[in-house]
Amino acid sequence: MGNLKFDRPSIPAVGSGELILVEIDDYEVSSVNTGVPHSVIMVDDLDLEIEDIAQIIRYSSIFPEGTNVNFVKAGDPLEVRTYERGVEGETYSCGTGAVASAAIARKLGLVGNEVMVETRGGPLIVSFEGDRAFLEGPAVTVYTGELSDEFRWSLSQET
Repeated sequence: MGNLKFDRPSIPAVGSGELILVEIDDYEVSSVNTGVPHSVIMVDDLDLEIEDIAQIIRYSSIFPEGTNVNFVKAGDPLEVRTYERGVEGETYSCGTGAVASAAIARKLGLVGNEVMVETRGGPLIVSFEGDRAFLEGPAVTVYTGELSDEFRWSLSQET
């Protein structure tokens, strides 16, 4: 997955230094760039409506390009729910979000260098060598479909 970037300019986030356990609209937020910006909120219970809270963080002026938002319950495994920018909703599994969640949990001293992460889409394993992260997990088809002839024709007219 590459190198983790905790400094604010690399996330990108306004300010300097790391964004670890910073209060944003009454939520303690930590952020990292794992290829895209991710923010993590540690929670005691994942049985909550994440979209309203996530949108507050996702659109905060602290993140000029926005941020994905992960809700993480510490434990073994680390349980994660992710709100993705662009999708503008929760996704079942996000590789960069799983890595971000594990990286922040590691930064906070909650996990070691190998972490089992449970997403709604299934289990993933995140491991670290220094600030370099690796991700392992199954690849599964979740949807198949066919394009109508009409749609294919309209696409061919655009090029």
